[in-house]
Amino acid sequence: MPTARDVAKIAGVAQSTVSYALSGKRAISEETRQKIDAAIAELGYHAHSGAKRLREQRAEVIALLVPDQAESELGAMMQFVNGISNAAREAGYDVVLVTANEGAAGLRRIVGTRACDGLIMMELALDDERISAALDADLPTVLIGYPEEEVALGCVDLDFCGVARLALGRFAERGHRRVVINAETVARADMGYMARFVRGCHESASALRLDLVFISPGDQHRFGRVIEERLLRGPDTATAFFSLPRSAAFLADLRCAGVLDNPDASVVLFDDFLEVPGALCRVELVLPQRARVSSMAVQMLVDAIEGGVPLTRKLVAARGSWG
Repeated sequence: MPTARDVAKIAGVAQSTVSYALSGKRAISEETRQKIDAAIAELGYHAHSGAKRLREQRAEVIALLVPDQAESELGAMMQFVNGISNAAREAGYDVVLVTANEGAAGLRRIVGTRACDGLIMMELALDDERISAALDADLPTVLIGYPEEEVALGCVDLDFCGVARLALGRFAERGHRRVVINAETVARADMGYMARFVRGCHESASALRLDLVFISPGDQHRFGRVIEERLLRGPDTATAFFSLPRSAAFLADLRCAGVLDNPDASVVLFDDFLEVPGALCRVELVLPQRARVSSMAVQMLVDAIEGGVPLTRKLVAARGSWG
């Protein structure tokens, strides 16, 4: 079934322009309208009947339920917020933020005001009360996350099991047998994506016959002593290191422990870009792809709002900086 996005592609205009042409809320040129009408006729596009009835009531606003983040993770969250805001603006929608400390009550409040046309929810816990509230809401909802149980909501996320497979596979390719992983992943395994990553680590380690060691970063001197005493001495030396959360802090701990001065060591971090001046070891990245996940979530939601397109579950394949 063709969507407003397909109409925009054929007409050579932004999807927001198609939305304005159909809603009549903003003036567009006659030439542009003719292109859109021709694309609609070519595709046989029909706006969803429910969308037609609700068009005059549409707020053209998306509610984004964001997590409360520690200061060290604000950068990652803002990448999602910016990506979602930019994609929503391109589609003709504004974004209103609802913070996680409001929980299910905040979701019900924003739904009750009828101030938005759909919801995007971030940072899912394994037992997240907001999911049941979203299921009760009469609004299209997309989760940036992947609940273990299938729910009648849209889901878009990075394949975090795939992240583990990619990183550990890279270490195995380079001949490493013992891998140190930032133990904050285990401490935060109540979050859905962390739980999937940890499960992926154990499954991949078993398949590749790797030995996993989880160590918590913290005081750099203590961390350095632990690394040196437990992992850098003896025949079973650890020379592979991976961190999902707080990559920069983990890297600083490794530098303090002298790992970055070892040309035989390998470090893989979950980050878009990170300069590591003076490192003698190989430092590579598994890419978060937050902009892509954000764009896919918005597109799925807008298609549901405007075209009645069924919500689905989509995983973005993990990618490494090494290709």
